[in-house]
Amino acid sequence: MKRLIPLLILAFGVIACNSDGLETISLQEHGANIDIKIPPGAEVTSEPIGYRKQIFVQQDKFNLIVLVGDEETETAAEIKKENLESVKALDIFSEIIQEDDNGFIYEINQGTGKNYDFRYVYVKNGTSHGFRRNFVGDYTLDEVKTMYNAVKQK
Repeated sequence: MKRLIPLLILAFGVIACNSDGLETISLQEHGANIDIKIPPGAEVTSEPIGYRKQIFVQQDKFNLIVLVGDEETETAAEIKKENLESVKALDIFSEIIQEDDNGFIYEINQGTGKNYDFRYVYVKNGTSHGFRRNFVGDYTLDEVKTMYNAVKQK
């Protein structure tokens, strides 16, 4: 028994250190049939924009926009390709930092320093879910990576 208690303390410590500090929530009540990770206490709101729905997740430097809409004819790969072409055409685009099957993280050069953004797309049952950071504010690479990893789907 004396050995069990220190072992349990060590196990809980390792689990806590590996945690990203985010909790998994469902966006079902906001019109998206998916789960993402968000910081505890983050505010989640939504509003319609035409035939689509826009969901906002906000807390300090965790600031996401999710666009939900029907894309029955396009795959995630096709939408990602369009997003990549659109981003690379921007005057402020600097370079791709990370690229995966459904998304990418990129650097923005606004003249005053480096800033980062991302695009991630997930298509489920004919519905597209497009993720990006909110337009307002400057974000470090670590902040953007946290948001990117929080929305990645399995």
